[in-house]
Amino acid sequence: MGLFDRFKKLVVGNSSETLPTQPAVNIKKHSQPMQQHGITTQVIHNIPTEVAELMWFFDGPMKNLDAETEEPSGISFRLPVKKASAPTRMGYWPSYHKMSPTERYSYLNWLTNVDQPIDIGYVFVFFYGLERMIATPKHDAAVKMIHRLKEHHNESGSFSSYSDEALAYAALLYHDPTPLQYIRGTNTSMLILSKATFDHRLTADEIMSSSRGFGWDNTRYIKNEHELFEHNLLVCLQNLYKQDYYPIPNLLDQVPRTQLHLANLSIATDERVIDLGIIDGYHWTTTMRIPKRIDIPDFSQSKIISRDIQQLLKIAHEKTKEDLAKMRKNGERPKAAAKKPSRKKRINPDTGYPLSTEKAIACARELYKSTIAVHPQQLTGNPDYDEEMRIVDHVLPHYRLGDLQYKLGEWKEAETEWISILDLMGALAAEKLAIMYHKQHRYKDEMEILSAGMKVSQRSKVYPIPDKFADRLIAASEFYVKHSTEDESETFHSASGHKNSPDDAAHMTKQN
Repeated sequence: MGLFDRFKKLVVGNSSETLPTQPAVNIKKHSQPMQQHGITTQVIHNIPTEVAELMWFFDGPMKNLDAETEEPSGISFRLPVKKASAPTRMGYWPSYHKMSPTERYSYLNWLTNVDQPIDIGYVFVFFYGLERMIATPKHDAAVKMIHRLKEHHNESGSFSSYSDEALAYAALLYHDPTPLQYIRGTNTSMLILSKATFDHRLTADEIMSSSRGFGWDNTRYIKNEHELFEHNLLVCLQNLYKQDYYPIPNLLDQVPRTQLHLANLSIATDERVIDLGIIDGYHWTTTMRIPKRIDIPDFSQSKIISRDIQQLLKIAHEKTKEDLAKMRKNGERPKAAAKKPSRKKRINPDTGYPLSTEKAIACARELYKSTIAVHPQQLTGNPDYDEEMRIVDHVLPHYRLGDLQYKLGEWKEAETEWISILDLMGALAAEKLAIMYHKQHRYKDEMEILSAGMKVSQRSKVYPIPDKFADRLIAASEFYVKHSTEDESETFHSASGHKNSPDDAAHMTKQN
């Protein structure tokens, strides 16, 4: 535990918390009869006590939340619930109050056995409440439940990452390393945090799976010659350390920190007022909510560990390269065919559409999170300004969510989000759709969506026509004329239901 005692001192500033002196949760025994009637009460009666005691309620005999509290997992008996034959897929950052009646039934029914498979969105709703429960006397039970969810719902990389961060939060909050033993994700910082606390070692397999986290990008042999590379890495470990693992050093005085965020945006958020300056004669400001931040020691960035791991990987890489050359010379392996370097596209297996890089996805996700965390602008009494801010507050979450879905390869969902704001955002939303339509060979749709976006922006004070947008529309129109035989367009409708005509685009082209 000595290493944990040292690095816990690094937890400062926003990551430190004052533990509640009185129990923050006062849940009545689950066996007590409820006064409410209906499906909600019936299903909740079937939820095991160990699960029910970790849930949050806005009303009823199990009430433990004030009405003003923002908690996505909070249950109200006043919300309608309707039986469903099968769970539907949830969107991003789901919450109980935003669910449809049938989705609420699916969620409550799943809580009767949280081990059973279900769309990960439902798991996240329960997990949000567990994150809040960590700061209460029930934190040990919450940690064990998070571990249970990780064991049975390990198909989602996003859930794996967020749950690991919640476990680190619990460990640092109570200066107790126990939650770290449940970390199972692929985040190198979290893995080393766990391993440095408990068995103080990294196996060959762990080094290989985390190689990129240590700055080793040449993973060709790790992927294609896994067994040979692992054998050479084990030999290297034996030669350098006289054992089949890498011993994590005890003397790590200066360890960099990395900042993590909890998934539940309603927990312990700060508010920051951002001055946007004078725009069109108005003084613009916006209030942004900052999610809970956690500073943790980032052992993967330790110069000592990074140097050692990179040395191990380099030796194993060179030995694997040498072995393969000898095997090919002896006819034990076919000679590698000369190939032109190619970039293999990442594809979403569920949709067949391209996936962006993990970095681009993470950036889009953070932009969306920060957008939905901002409170709506308060009324100022200036009708023009208030109307403009109403539009901004409405369209930005849809715009950011569409961008995230596009990068995740969920193009149909992205199209729905962007079309829903076309009649308010105009050219900016149209440009996003046009890019996607062009990649789908929907050239006529590309031309029409740009025409529709221009019409909206011509009369919009909030989102006017961008520079060179007319040229963009002309180019799309000309491209459609030349490639009309290759066109695979579908019919699209604006949010108001107006079907756009190709004649509109052609007329716009002539005008410009």
